[in-house]
Amino acid sequence: MLRLIDDLLSNYGTDSMITYLVNHVNIWINPLANPDGTYAGGNSSILNATRYNANIVDLNRNYPDPTDGPHPDGNQWQPETVAFMNFATNHHFVMSINFHTGSEVFNYPWDTWPRLHPDNDWWVLVSRMFADTIHLYSNYSGYFTSLNDGTTDGYAWYSVSGGRQDYMNYFQHCREAIIELSSSGSDDGKIPAASTLPNYWSYTYHSLLNHIQQCIFGVRGIVTDSVTGKPLYAMVFVENHDQDSSNVYSALPKGSYFRPIYQGSYAFTFSATGYISKTIQNVKVQNDSTTILNVQLSPNKSEIISISGNQNDFIRIYPNPCHEKAYIQVSPAMQIKFVKIFNLTGDEIFSLNNISQTQDFNLSGFARGLYFIKFYSYNNSYTKKLVVY
Repeated sequence: MLRLIDDLLSNYGTDSMITYLVNHVNIWINPLANPDGTYAGGNSSILNATRYNANIVDLNRNYPDPTDGPHPDGNQWQPETVAFMNFATNHHFVMSINFHTGSEVFNYPWDTWPRLHPDNDWWVLVSRMFADTIHLYSNYSGYFTSLNDGTTDGYAWYSVSGGRQDYMNYFQHCREAIIELSSSGSDDGKIPAASTLPNYWSYTYHSLLNHIQQCIFGVRGIVTDSVTGKPLYAMVFVENHDQDSSNVYSALPKGSYFRPIYQGSYAFTFSATGYISKTIQNVKVQNDSTTILNVQLSPNKSEIISISGNQNDFIRIYPNPCHEKAYIQVSPAMQIKFVKIFNLTGDEIFSLNNISQTQDFNLSGFARGLYFIKFYSYNNSYTKKLVVY
C-alpha cells in the first residue's frame, strides 16, 4: 500500500490510467490497521508480529456481525475498531479491500453465513478478473492459485464472525473483499521475506488499479429534489435483487450514488425521507461499463410521521439529513418528557428535558454520520434516525 501511494502520486499527470482514477475516485489508503500487533517485538522489526493488538484482541473478529451481534468475540470494541467504524461512517465508501497474508486468494462475502451475496455474480466476475490479471503478470508461475485458482466465497473457505469484510458490506453498504497476498515466508506464510516484496508488487499492481476502477462501473448518478434541485440523501434499492443490506445510498453533499452490479436489466427504486419514492424500470447494465441514471424526487407534503396511526400523535424531524441545525416537532398528545441522541457506538452525546412542541438542535459540533434520537414519554420510547452531513 505504501508503494501504491507512491505510484499514484508519482505517476499522476503522466500515466493515463492513474490520472483518470485520481481524477474520478476518492482513494483512501490505510497502510497499517494493527500497529500494536505488527511491532509487538519492537519498533525496528516485525519478526514477532501478531494479529492481536496490545489488549490481546484479534481486531478482525472485533467488528459487529450480521448474525452474531455487536460483540461476537465477547470483547468491547477496541480503539482501532471504533476509529475505523467512525471513519467508515463519515465517508461514503463504494468499494474497499482488507489485506491479509497466510494464503493467496481473493475472498468475497459472505464470511458469516452460507447464503450467497445478492451480487454473487458480480463478485465472481471481479474476483476472477483480479486473480487472472495476477496470473498474467506473474507469468503463470503458480502465484495466487489457492482454493478456486485464486478466488473463494468466504464461508465456503471457513466461517468468520466479527470480520471487517462483513461489517463493511452489511452495515456500511460497501463492497469489501479480503485479499490474502502471501503463503510463503515465516510464521506459516504470514511474514514474507522483504526481498520478495517487489515481486508481490509487480504481480498485483495491475489488479489493484483495475479493481479501483470497478467502483466507477455499474449504475451511478445523482439524486436531487425536483423543486429546488438540492442534492438528497436517498436509498437506492434494486427490486427483486437487493437483500442483506446490499442496497446503497446516495452521499451528500453532491447526492451522488454508485451501484456496482452484474450486467442485466433491473428496476431501481429511489426513496428519501419526506419525498415520494420513484421506481425506474428496465435499467440496462453492461459489465465494465457505466450506466448514468440521475433521478429527481418530488417532496411528499405528508412528511409528518404518525405514531400508532393517530394523526394527533406524531414526531417530525426536519430537515433529515441535516447539516448544522435540525428541528423536532412533537404533538402535545405524545407527552414527550425528554430526548437523548446516541452515536453508532451507543454513546449518549446529547440530552434535553422539557421538550417544547417545536424544538431546534444545534448540530454544528456533530461529526458527519448516522445518529439515533430517542424520545421518552411516560409509558413508551420512540427511536428515529438522524443523518448529519
